[in-house]
Amino acid sequence: MIKSHFLNLELDELDLDYDRTRRALWFYMKGEPVPCFTVTILKEINKLFDSIRQSNKALRQVDYLVAASGQPGMYNLGGDLKLFRHCVATRDQDTLRAYAYSCLDLGYACTTMLEQDVTTIALIEGNALGGGLEAALSCNVVIAEKNVRLGFPEILFNLFPGMGAYTYLRHRIHVSEIEKLLISGRNYTASEFHEMGIVDILADEGEGHLAVDDFIDNHSKQRNGRLAIHKAKLLSHPITLEELRNIADLWVESAMKLDDKSLRVMDRLFKAQIHRTASLIKGNLSKVP
Repeated sequence: MIKSHFLNLELDELDLDYDRTRRALWFYMKGEPVPCFTVTILKEINKLFDSIRQSNKALRQVDYLVAASGQPGMYNLGGDLKLFRHCVATRDQDTLRAYAYSCLDLGYACTTMLEQDVTTIALIEGNALGGGLEAALSCNVVIAEKNVRLGFPEILFNLFPGMGAYTYLRHRIHVSEIEKLLISGRNYTASEFHEMGIVDILADEGEGHLAVDDFIDNHSKQRNGRLAIHKAKLLSHPITLEELRNIADLWVESAMKLDDKSLRVMDRLFKAQIHRTASLIKGNLSKVP
C-alpha cells in the first residue's frame, strides 16, 4: 500500500504503487488511445517529482523511482502529435519550444536522480519509440523485456529525435554508432540494444517486474558506492540542461521546415502504432477469465 503522502496527489494520467520494503515508488503512465507525453501527463510527472523531493527532505521515503507503462504492449510513443502538428501548421515555435523544454526538464531530473539520490529506473515491457525511448534513456537504469521493439523513427519523416537521444546515447555507445542508429530509422529488439550496450538489463517476457526487484535488491546492498560511481560518471561526462535545450532548439527549427509529405508519413506511422496497441489491448482483454 502506498503511503498517504502520495495518496494526496490528484493524478489522472499516472497510477502509483509504493513498495515499502524496497523504498521504491512505481509510476505507470496511462494515455488514450496510446501513452504519449501530453501537456497533462508532463504536468503530473512534474507534480510527482516535486512531491518526492519534498518528502525526501522531510522523511526519506523513496530511494528508487520506476517509470513503467499502464498500457500493454506499449511503453510510450513520445511526443504529443496533435500539439506538434498544430505548432508546425501555425508556425508557433514558442509553444513547441516550451513543450520540448518541459520534456527535457523531466528527463534531466531523472538523469540527476531528482537531486535527491533517487535511482531512476525505466522498465520497458512494451514498444518504446522516439521520445518515449528518449525518456527511458534519461533514467539511470534501463531494464527491458527482450522481445520489445525500440527505435527512433524520426528520420523516416525527415526529422531527428530532439529530446535528448544523442546526449543520452553518448553515455552508452560510440558516437559513430549513434549516427548509424538514428539514420537507420529502424526498430530494434531490446536484445539487440542490450548487445549494443544501450539496455542495461534484459528480462524474459513477463519478468520485467522481477528484474527490477532483483536489481534493487542487489543495488541497495552497495547503494552508497553505486551512487558515488554514478555521480563520478556525470562529473567525468557531464549531461547539462544547456546542451539538451540547445539540441531541442535545433529540433524546433528543423520541425518548422517539414513539408506536407513528411507530416503525412509521420501520421501514417503514428496511426499504425495506435492500431497495433489497440490490437494488443483487445488481445489481453480476451484472455481475462
